[in-house]
This record gives sequence, C-alpha cells and structure tokens, in this order.
Amino acid sequence: KAEIGQRVKAALKLIRLPGLEGRRTNQLSGGQQQRIALARALVFEPSVLLLDEPLGALDRKLREELQLEIKHLHEELRITVVYVTHDQGEALTMSDRIVVLNEGAIEQVGTPDEVYRRPANRFVAEFFGESNFFTGPVVEVQGQICTVKTKDGLQVSGILRDSSVKLKEPTLMIRPESIMPVSEPDGLPITFEGKVEEVIYLGEVTRYRIRLGPSTVVTATWQNRVGVQSPKRGSTVRVGWDIEEVIIV
Repeated sequence: KAEIGQRVKAALKLIRLPGLEGRRTNQLSGGQQQRIALARALVFEPSVLLLDEPLGALDRKLREELQLEIKHLHEELRITVVYVTHDQGEALTMSDRIVVLNEGAIEQVGTPDEVYRRPANRFVAEFFGESNFFTGPVVEVQGQICTVKTKDGLQVSGILRDSSVKLKEPTLMIRPESIMPVSEPDGLPITFEGKVEEVIYLGEVTRYRIRLGPSTVVTATWQNRVGVQSPKRGSTVRVGWDIEEVIIV
C-alpha cells in the first residue's frame, strides 16, 4: 500500500498536479482530468505508452498546452510513446517519426519534415496540409528534372527523386507557402501570371486563391507584414517558386 501511495504521488508530480490524489473526478477541470488519465497509465511505469487520441475532446488552447506536456514527459521518461491521432498538426508537433496509415496500409514512415516536405504519394501530401497539384503528360526530362504540360498549357517542372514514379502522366505538388509573389519575371525560375480570386485573412498570414488558367487555381499563403501592400481580390499578380520546392508524387 505504501508503494502504491508513492507511485501515485510520483505520477502526479510528473504531470504537475501534486497533492490532488484525494480529489473526485467532478472536482477536476477538463485539463486536469486528461492529466490524471495520463497519470493512471504512468503509475505502472510502462516501457511503451499507447495514447489513442487523448486530447480530442479539449479546446484548442488546452490541447496545445497538453501536447507540449506530453512531449516533455516523453523526453523526461525516455519511454516509447505510440500516439494515435487524426490531427495532422498534432502529429507534426509531437512526433519523432510518423507512420501514415490509409485503410490499414502504411503509406509512409518518416520524420515530420520528411512526410510534410517529401510526401511519398498524393494521399500523404493531401493529408498533411493544403497542396497544389499539377498533372499532365511529360514534355521534357533533363537528368532529374521532369517537366509536364497541364491542360491549360502551363509547363511546370519538378525534381524526380523517386525512380519508381510513373512518368506517363505524373502529378507535381507544391505547398502554398512555397508559392511567392514575384516583382520581376526573372526573380524565380518558374513564374506565372494570375488573377486573385479569393483573399482570406488569417492573422499572421493571408491565404490567396489565384487563377493561373481556365482550370488551374493555386493556393498561396503569404506572411502579413506591416507596411507591405497585399494583393486585392481581382488584381493581377505574378507568382513563382523554386524548383526544389516541387515534389513529383
């Protein structure tokens, strides 16, 4: 009994709730209840901890706080934590390595940076954040650089990093934050002129939907800066990106 008491106190201290061992569930806040649930698992001193969407019912602020606490606990206890989540941001924030599953099959295993920056296929690319895709027949291959022509006549190039990708009609992907405004045509190797169709202000950033052709609309996300004039809806802009940012999936 003495050992149980010691373990309970040690677990509560780990989750920064010392002295609450006598509290009832209805006397605890939502965040405290989640911490206590975690303490119940830690009290057994497991070598592997399985957490199945433990923060799903919490509001955003509290969820983000507990994400960091669980991450710090993982670093402190040095145990293996298997964390199941459908929240992409949560997976990127908390993981050393991510396993992306689709209907029970593994699509990709890698670090957060690898699965976000170098997705293995379109499913992974779409699952981890917004993406822009260009599809069309190959018009040129120079070394590792592959260029496709979309049905709007846009020629888009990407670096072929995976030799298993089928080149009959590949899909090229670029993230919204990699699409930049261009003041000079030669400012970036790939540039296009387009019309701003939507402007969505999100505080730190603004998201733009820009039409590059009859059936080609891209999403670009740009940082908001004091004193910098942002494009308005209906205005014409030139955008571009570095070929290194384009992934062939």
